[in-house]
Amino acid sequence: VVAIREMKHARLVLTSSGLTSEAGSHFARLLKLAAAETPSKEAKVVYIPDAAAAEGAGPDGMYRRMQSELKHLGASSVVCLPLATADRAQVAAELEGAACVYVEMGNTYFVTYQARRSGFAEIATKLAYERGMLFSGASAGAILAGKTIEVCFWKGWDDPGYGTKWDLKGTEWGYNGLNLLAGGASIFPHYSPQWAGKVREMKPRHKEDVVILDEYHCYVQDEDGGRLVP
Repeated sequence: VVAIREMKHARLVLTSSGLTSEAGSHFARLLKLAAAETPSKEAKVVYIPDAAAAEGAGPDGMYRRMQSELKHLGASSVVCLPLATADRAQVAAELEGAACVYVEMGNTYFVTYQARRSGFAEIATKLAYERGMLFSGASAGAILAGKTIEVCFWKGWDDPGYGTKWDLKGTEWGYNGLNLLAGGASIFPHYSPQWAGKVREMKPRHKEDVVILDEYHCYVQDEDGGRLVP
């Protein structure tokens, strides 16, 4: 039996493009801590491929690549869980013993819809705070962790799916993220100097803080709060 204790801050490792050496070291450290608080004490990682799959990436190839990378960083096992074909019971069963979830890059709107529809958003958030499960993700996965995914509109890279079954507009969830960042912040990945003007224009329109994340830093959050490193 694992005692439930409310975490002050969710454990997070968020990046623009994946687990670089710096991000990987923090991921390995927090995964070890999270594993110690699972019922089995195992460092099981649940891999969410939906954002990339929505853009045509083959889930098998992505899974094999990330399975190798995550095991190198300390994962005892890696389970691929496509949310688009999962129901709440399946999500709950896979996450019950997980030390970490890793959400792949790709279409943010699509993975957000599937996270809400499948119950992943609610279950993962609960486990992040009650059991210290690590939430990690790149690009779309990082954005999903924030207060809102409306930062996607800044660049317009992702197809919002207007008129599709995964169109978030008009749903009860809207463009809300999981709100896991300290202080209720959102996150804007893939920053480079070419986006400086857009950031100056759009950031003041948000009531919450927006963390600006480039390709060379990662956002790490633990018991001491959140910060950009290195």
